Amino acid sequence: MLRRITLRGSEAFMKENSGLTRRRLLTGAMAAGAVAVVGTSGALLVNAAGGAAAATVADQFDEVYRGRHIHGGVVDAPGIAPQDLIYIDDDLLHVMRNADGTVSTSINHYQSFDSLRTAAQAAVDTLGDLRPVPAGVAHH
Repeated sequence: MLRRITLRGSEAFMKENSGLTRRRLLTGAMAAGAVAVVGTSGALLVNAAGGAAAATVADQFDEVYRGRHIHGGVVDAPGIAPQDLIYIDDDLLHVMRNADGTVSTSINHYQSFDSLRTAAQAAVDTLGDLRPVPAGVAHH
């Protein structure tokens, strides 16, 4: 149900920007599923469109680097684009896959790394004792 408020004088803006959207639902579901998958080794069965399908984790790593717990991998489930995930002390770090197969992060935005592990290590080097800010919270 939509709440009736005036925002920027546009009712259409409110309809477009309120409530649960498919994007928010899928983002939340992927984040929750990715946490569950990265926490396991190997594969996890997930319910996709009423049936069970295998989701696998590739390039998985889990280690302590300079006193920080880093872990992640590439979550690949049928019907969904592979998701690159990096966590630093259980805080999700925003990762972007480049066209050449390298990755960059929101912390080291203008550097490319050959693996998720080296990207995570570089982010720890840059952050020091700080925590990564969730994507969408800060703006350039």
